[in-house]
Amino acid sequence: MKLKGIHRPDTVTVHTGDNLAAAACRMEQAEVGVLAVVDEARQLVGIFPGRDLVRATARAANPASVLASAHASSRPETANLQEDSRTSPGAC
Repeated sequence: MKLKGIHRPDTVTVHTGDNLAAAACRMEQAEVGVLAVVDEARQLVGIFPGRDLVRATARAANPASVLASAHASSRPETANLQEDSRTSPGAC
C-alpha cells in the first residue's frame, strides 16, 4: 500500500514558540500522540511525541514556561506519498 492511502492530511502541529502546556492541550484535544513542530513559515522542523512531553514536563518546574520545541526531536525523516508503506524484506 502506498503511503498516500494511509496518511493523515490534517497533521496536528505545535509552533516553535508554544509551551509544554499548549502542546499537551493540543495532543489531548486532537487525540494524538505526536505533534509536528513547525516554524513561522509552517515548515517542519521537528516532531514532539508524547514521550518527550512526559519527560520534559517531569523535569520542568513550570511547564508553561518551557518551549515544546526545546524538547522536540529535530530533523525528522519524511517520505514521499508515492512510497510503499511496507518496509523492505529483512528490514527492522
